[in-house]
Amino acid sequence: MPGSGRVVDRVLPRDGVPARTDRDRRTPPGGVDVRGSARRPRRADRPDRRHVREHRTRPVRRPGGGAAFRGRGRRSPRPRPRRATQPDPLGGTAVTGSGDVVVAVDVGGTHVKCALVDTRGDRRHRERHPTGAERGPEAVVATILDIVRTLADRARAQGLVPQAVGVAVPGVVDEVEGVAQHAANLPLRDVPLRKLVAEHVELPTVLGHDVRAGGLAEARLGAGQHTTHMLFVPIGTGIAAAYLTGGAVLTGAGAAGELGHVVVRPDGPRCACGGRGCLEAVASAAAIARRAGMPAPEVVARAVAGDPAAADIWRDAVRALADGLLTAQALLDPEVIVLGGGLSHAGDALLGPVRAEVLDRLTLYREPQILRASFGDEAGCLGAGLLALDHWQGRTE
Repeated sequence: MPGSGRVVDRVLPRDGVPARTDRDRRTPPGGVDVRGSARRPRRADRPDRRHVREHRTRPVRRPGGGAAFRGRGRRSPRPRPRRATQPDPLGGTAVTGSGDVVVAVDVGGTHVKCALVDTRGDRRHRERHPTGAERGPEAVVATILDIVRTLADRARAQGLVPQAVGVAVPGVVDEVEGVAQHAANLPLRDVPLRKLVAEHVELPTVLGHDVRAGGLAEARLGAGQHTTHMLFVPIGTGIAAAYLTGGAVLTGAGAAGELGHVVVRPDGPRCACGGRGCLEAVASAAAIARRAGMPAPEVVARAVAGDPAAADIWRDAVRALADGLLTAQALLDPEVIVLGGGLSHAGDALLGPVRAEVLDRLTLYREPQILRASFGDEAGCLGAGLLALDHWQGRTE
């Protein structure tokens, strides 16, 4: 039952080695162009092109991606299976063919985003489904299990081999024990989700925090590449943050990053966590929609068009968000702040005023770059896939 929502295809970086010119082909590395009189370079002198992609993209290895030797002759690359494409139900392209994939599931307060992710981080297939949080915890868990089973079956039908499952959920998550302990926007309390999924589909399963997973995706493959200190802040039904330094997510004692529950308006509205005036209760897409009586994207559109009431609501949300980001900047000092989640689709209507508000109030701290997430509200899903790949390939530290 596909849900609503538009998915924007991404082309992930695939750094390679620049093509060699005719002269390059005649000239061995370390030799001279003398038409055959130069010595053939020793193997140690020749560049090993097998590792170029992995070092530059970092996230995953590619089984079977190296070169094969046949006797004493020249290297012959292992043939790669051809891929056939077919229309994706969400408007993208689903790719079929042989290969290993993992099932990635990001459980949000409104939608479940899910995908089949291959060993290069490409999403072979994507779907969205309503979470149905109002139906209670048993129904939400049943939806997750059904989605995982359906995607694994789809992979096999397309000639792919599902190897593992990655599930990302919001709130407080015990990633070691695989338990979803508490979430303000989902009725999940102490649910052993990793065990339930693994037993249901008989595949290795890893459970992670949705925002930390999204931060991992943006750091490895998206807007945070080549950045040492990055803060990822998705803004959707709720607000949270993930702080990454040197490619590692810092989790504190296990629940670090709940930026949405920093109090920015002490006399503000009641938050789902039980507090009052939390950032999430003022500046999330859900909070904007409650105050305006219309979806947040419509509020943004009307504010940009000059509607005074919508402009007031949007301005208040932006200022509250800037307050939260300034607190994070003072505590963590990130070089880059990446704004993601559904509200990031507002683009410059969000980035422009947030940058201005932050810059206007900065005092002792460095000015961070504030960027839009590369994967929008799908970063958590892709990150769940990366967690599953790391788990399957033995990369989990």
